[in-house]
Amino acid sequence: MSLQDYKLPGFVLGWAIVDLVFCGLRLFQVPFSALALFVIDDVTLQAVGVLELVTVAPLGLVGVPAAILILCKRRLGLTLGYLCAALTALSLITSIITPIMMAPADGDAATVGGFAAGVIFSLGIRVSLLLLYIRMLLEFKNFLAAVDEDMA
Repeated sequence: MSLQDYKLPGFVLGWAIVDLVFCGLRLFQVPFSALALFVIDDVTLQAVGVLELVTVAPLGLVGVPAAILILCKRRLGLTLGYLCAALTALSLITSIITPIMMAPADGDAATVGGFAAGVIFSLGIRVSLLLLYIRMLLEFKNFLAAVDEDMA
């Protein structure tokens, strides 16, 4: 038997497909984000745009091959997946910096509170997705180890 004869666990299969979609959307976003930098006059928005572009582009470029390789049961997919998780963590850091740069300076308490609640909520969702992705990588690693043991 070869590695290709073994069936991927459902969680790994599902999350690899979800990741492929998310990273594909990120790649689709990159050219539009780059074009927007030339249209925006606000220096702060340009800085935010560059920061987002620098983290989104590599994430899509690494994430798409990682997901495809995992779906094809290739070991390199695990390595690229770990790199994708690290890039996602870096992207989360920019998601913390960006609201600080964009926070309403003279807003009333309700505006600032609503802004902060939105930032915390979106970060919570992104952290949850990252943790699920890491779980998928660990399950894929265990799958590879179990196949190696079974084939030995």
